[in-house]
Amino acid sequence: MKIEQHNDYLAQYGDQYESRLFTVEPEDIVEWDQARLKGDNQVTYNVYLGQFLNGNKQLSPISVVPLGNGKYKCMDGTTRGKAKIVANKTVPQKTFISTFQHDVLKWVKEDWDDFQEIANDHIGGARSTDLDIEARIEERVKSGFCDSLYKRETGSKDALDLSDRESVEKFLEVVIRHISGLNRNAGKTNVWYKNRIEKFLYKYSTSRSGVKTYNDSELAKGYRDLGNTRWNGSSIKDDSGNEHLFVLRRYNNMNPNLYGALVNHIKEHPGIDFTILLNFTDVLKKGDSDIIDDRNAVVKATREVIKKIIKAGITRIVIKHSEQILSDKAGFTTLWDSASTATSNRVLQSV
Repeated sequence: MKIEQHNDYLAQYGDQYESRLFTVEPEDIVEWDQARLKGDNQVTYNVYLGQFLNGNKQLSPISVVPLGNGKYKCMDGTTRGKAKIVANKTVPQKTFISTFQHDVLKWVKEDWDDFQEIANDHIGGARSTDLDIEARIEERVKSGFCDSLYKRETGSKDALDLSDRESVEKFLEVVIRHISGLNRNAGKTNVWYKNRIEKFLYKYSTSRSGVKTYNDSELAKGYRDLGNTRWNGSSIKDDSGNEHLFVLRRYNNMNPNLYGALVNHIKEHPGIDFTILLNFTDVLKKGDSDIIDDRNAVVKATREVIKKIIKAGITRIVIKHSEQILSDKAGFTTLWDSASTATSNRVLQSV
């Protein structure tokens, strides 16, 4: 912790805080929890190492959690703690620690995350980089902390519904206020925070709404088990059972991503089926009807392209979607099959 935080605890808690201050051997800290997931502390480390080698006193404690048997996990003050270990090899010294947050305040992971972020945000110090802050935002969204914060602030008992734009805007407002408050000196606008929070809501939307999204590994396993074809690859990129898979995540990725892959496949592997798997990830601002419209638009656009670039029957093109919304059947549903007149007519009428 910073000296200001140390003094605040002394003033506010007095003996209760002082009784949780100790000095230990530097090597007794054996685990490290760092807020700077992607930052570079080398300059700060060198400064601390020089100070400790010159006999400078450690003025504020390192915040730790006891692990038992006289060992500790550092929760804040990693740079100082590691510099102490190296300095101790040349100039014998102790490390000043505090167990107050763990013993008295009963902090959990989210409390430590916030404390670490505040500790890195001060004028004249080695502040968090953009990557540091972004990594913390991702961790908070992924862990469900932002959901809990939203529920606590709004009194809601339900998880965020991504199809309800009003709720999403309120969620963003709550999370932006919390995270920007931890990084007051970062010089970032609310728009900067909003863009990154939304990005990770997209990424981790599977557990945040009724819309299901899958990564490539999950799609490969699902298609292998439920695709009802001879495809048996281990990776979505594998050609198997005379079938090649192409995953389309956004309608806007059709040109050039899908078109380029399709043309190349027809040129290099005309006898192998080309299956387009639709599993959209840009679902934050979309309802079920929007997803269905995007699916039909993919079918329509693909059919139009095929008419222009290939002869009938040279390559079988199939378009399927995974189970994403409540009205979908389990597994994979065929939207269009160039080899099936019945399927082609049915989908054409719905576009």
